Amino acid sequence: MTRRTYLTLSLLICACGTARMAVPPEVAKNSEEVAATDRSSMSGALADESFKLGKYAVEDVDRDWNSGSAVGVLGFSSEKTEGGYSYKLKGGGPELAGGCATESGDDSLSLGGGMSVGQTFAKLGCTCSGDGDATKVVVSASTTDKYMGELKTRKGSYQVAAIYESEGTLSSGQPSGYRVDGEGPIGAVEVLKPGRVWFARSLDDAERRDLACLYVGLMLYMPPDDH
Repeated sequence: MTRRTYLTLSLLICACGTARMAVPPEVAKNSEEVAATDRSSMSGALADESFKLGKYAVEDVDRDWNSGSAVGVLGFSSEKTEGGYSYKLKGGGPELAGGCATESGDDSLSLGGGMSVGQTFAKLGCTCSGDGDATKVVVSASTTDKYMGELKTRKGSYQVAAIYESEGTLSSGQPSGYRVDGEGPIGAVEVLKPGRVWFARSLDDAERRDLACLYVGLMLYMPPDDH
């Protein structure tokens, strides 16, 4: 094999490598990383989107879910809320039912299934219920065009900010993940497949499960470019 051929093959291998979210060092330092496994590269109504997330199992992903029941919890406008997707999180306690929807902006064109063009979404929200009070996360475009928002578990409220940096590929302009912060880093979620999540080591099991359910909702969102 010539040196030129070797270099060409090396470049091809690098170009085809799996893109990963660039993990903020302060998040990685004090967190436990959990990778998604058994996750298909396929998404959509005809795909089996079940996967494992450590001790949790994500099952029954439904892309035809009627999101009307989540509108009040998320604080969305019923006129602008698009049909979303639902899923179940099993393991570590009682089953949790998750559901997500998008609220379109004034200049968006609905594609159904919780997606729009013209603007990826004005707001993306997910809620989980089944073990006490409902939890939720809502992110929206800020005045700086960066997605930010708030996440509420049964124990506290945290700030959410999109991460755009990634390793192994050029930025697509879409978030590669989101970080969650309170007085310090609480964790993060990578939305690039197959996906990973991070839990601060100080969190108890109940708080981790609440976060896991909401993280899954963000992982399952499909930007219009995926179509």
